[in-house]
Amino acid sequence: KMRAAVYGWMNCQMRHLRKVVKWWESRHFETITIAAPPQDIFFPEWIGKEAGKAHAKEIGTPDDPSNLIFFHAFSGQGGAGLVHTLRAMSSAQKSQIAGIVLDSVPGSMDVPSAVRGFASGFISQPALGRVAVPIFKSGLEAYEKTGLTRSWEETYVDTLLAPELLEVPYLIFQAEGDEVVPPGAMADLARRRQALGGASEVVSWARAQHVGMFRDQHDEYS
Repeated sequence: KMRAAVYGWMNCQMRHLRKVVKWWESRHFETITIAAPPQDIFFPEWIGKEAGKAHAKEIGTPDDPSNLIFFHAFSGQGGAGLVHTLRAMSSAQKSQIAGIVLDSVPGSMDVPSAVRGFASGFISQPALGRVAVPIFKSGLEAYEKTGLTRSWEETYVDTLLAPELLEVPYLIFQAEGDEVVPPGAMADLARRRQALGGASEVVSWARAQHVGMFRDQHDEYS
């Protein structure tokens, strides 16, 4: 029995992930779908960590060691959710990871940039923006003073480069013109992982949108 855990991008709904889930199910995988809230990124050491524990518990530890699992994460939100889950998983659970697919996932997790992106990208009404952006900025400045943003950024990268995951193949999809997640950071992470002996393959598309490759490049993606 094979399983796949699919992590959605920020503000996505379960219906947005349905096509991805159906693709895994058509290959006889049992699926777990996770559409985590933005708080996983904004408050990684509080909300995110607890969410990771819940996801690891949901994944469970099957008695059969051949009952493998794949992870498929989209964008920074999915990447954060995946990292929180990996941190919470036991060694026995990690030994059952057969592969990780990273689609438009950043190679590093810069919390200030994530917060600014949320404030500017998801607040489309100018009037709301004039009110909300300063609030986000004020909260961000207070958060940065705690030092937790730097700690999370290091934890994010260290988790993806962890020695116990080096035997797990990573398949990385990136759009060369991605304006949300610069593809260079993930390519750099792949090179660092390869230098450590980890298997990583990067697939790039010149004409593709952020998290749009499954839809727009479906035949090649599959």
